[in-house]
Amino acid sequence: MSTDELDTQREFKAKLGAQYSFIADDKGVLTKLYGVKMPLLNVAKRKTFVVGQDGKIKAMLSGSDAMDPGLALNQCVLP
Repeated sequence: MSTDELDTQREFKAKLGAQYSFIADDKGVLTKLYGVKMPLLNVAKRKTFVVGQDGKIKAMLSGSDAMDPGLALNQCVLP
């Protein structure tokens, strides 16, 4: 999930070659619900959530770990 626009997310996903869904939250609705929206700004703190097909959070990375997409992708398991 990112407050980046959808086109930016698509480019990032393609660059990684990721087979998983990414969420573009340019309005900041989900980042607020997840408690990671920075006050007064429409940007999120550096957190990465891996959400399973059942809707449950499988992993959460923060800080520099959240900036390494490989760590999040390693948490994803295809059925």
